[in-house]
Amino acid sequence: MDSTGRLADDGTTSSVRQNAMVKAWATFVGSLFTLAGLGMGVFALALDTVAQEIEPPVIFSWELSTTVDIMMVAAVFVGLFLAWHLETDDRTASTVAGASMFVGMVGLGLSNILFELVTRTEANLIDPVLYILLAGVFVGTVGAGSVWIARNKAPDGVDSKPTTGSSHTSRTWD
Repeated sequence: MDSTGRLADDGTTSSVRQNAMVKAWATFVGSLFTLAGLGMGVFALALDTVAQEIEPPVIFSWELSTTVDIMMVAAVFVGLFLAWHLETDDRTASTVAGASMFVGMVGLGLSNILFELVTRTEANLIDPVLYILLAGVFVGTVGAGSVWIARNKAPDGVDSKPTTGSSHTSRTWD
């Protein structure tokens, strides 16, 4: 790369912004993390709309909302992994990712809350459980959406291991 931000490409120079590979990957990765951000935002709106009185539970001085945000990002990576490694159709892969992330969020949240309750004298399980179940729905949706993005919007050159019944095809660079 020279001082003007240009890349050499087979003896010619082209702007980084015009390089097809950079654009494709930036769009793909940006789409995945935009999905995680949308999941975080819509989850917050849903809490505000549906369950206004539910506050994020505090787990050992760590708000569960932080855990939910981390799980949203983890859902991107789990969805990506499953999209590229499950040899099944798109619908099944999305269902596996969504259900896995839902169960993972609920398991993580409930186990943390149960351990926290051991140290407290007051025991309100309803609000934290509702919070965790709602979070699980959104985390699962991000996982499922990541599968769709990975299988349908991945840049050329990604070996996606197409399978029977999958709408996804292998791509190569021209």
